[in-house]
Amino acid sequence: VGGTLSNAGISGQAFKYGPQINNVYQLEIVTGKGEVMTCSEKQNSELFYSVLGGLGQFGIITRARIALGPAPHMVKWIRVLYSDFSAFSRDQEHLITKKNGFDYVEGFVTVNRTDLLDNWRSSFSPHDSIGASQFKSEGKTLYCLEVVKYFNLEEANSTNLEVEKLLSELSYIPSTLFSSEVTYIEFLDRVHIAEIKRRA
Repeated sequence: VGGTLSNAGISGQAFKYGPQINNVYQLEIVTGKGEVMTCSEKQNSELFYSVLGGLGQFGIITRARIALGPAPHMVKWIRVLYSDFSAFSRDQEHLITKKNGFDYVEGFVTVNRTDLLDNWRSSFSPHDSIGASQFKSEGKTLYCLEVVKYFNLEEANSTNLEVEKLLSELSYIPSTLFSSEVTYIEFLDRVHIAEIKRRA
């Protein structure tokens, strides 16, 4: 947590909650002089605001009190591809300004030189892995929109309907809708899982 707070903590949820540094109540810092200090908006506020997003230049974060919310059980995790940057950016902007839309929205660029699944960062494994592995773009630059909807098990049917409606508003390449359902913990741990696979 200290590392992401030192770098602002921007993610695919920042459009809803702001970066992680906007959700911090209090920090414990070890300064360059070796002093352990507590800081917040009201206590040592200059240090508090300097350390948040300060890249470790003003002290090392050793503890943090941050805002938390209830954790859902499951995640509907979807990736769609675009060949046109204007359509990609227009859809991304549409989703981050929409009320009651996706819970996580992020985009990235990929060049599909080999297998699409090898070019995707993190541990995303779509239900249609054969379709994803057979997708060919002749090495063209593609834009990937990654979206997520959180849900609890009893909300699965209504969540599927919500997701279908949200996706119907987008202009992605029709054959490139790839989805997966994972637990919330698996989604949070997605980068670590991919790192372990790469090291193996």
